[in-house]
Amino acid sequence: MNKIEINIGLNNNPCTAQEIVMTFVSSYTSVKHNVQVGEWEGADEPTVVMEFYSNEPVNDLRNLTEALTDTLTQEAIAFRFNGEGELVFNGNYTGERYPFDEQYFLTIK
Repeated sequence: MNKIEINIGLNNNPCTAQEIVMTFVSSYTSVKHNVQVGEWEGADEPTVVMEFYSNEPVNDLRNLTEALTDTLTQEAIAFRFNGEGELVFNGNYTGERYPFDEQYFLTIK
């Protein structure tokens, strides 16, 4: 099983934290979650923090995360697969693409 961690911002998001979590609970095992205050472009943002396990290949999970950026109206979603982090950007995003930065990534407490 691969450990997946994901941070999904709630600003400008049409879904509630509970709706987002339920999407993952129905598809993955051992989903842990909470809402914490994260940061995006220098501003505080409430963020759904999740940890779960999957046998899916990283590319499938990356593609799912990219699809979620559109559905959840996010410029990017922070994603970590077995300890390796990246920002998965919305395919339509034209702004500056920041690298993944561990100091901003939130984990389950």
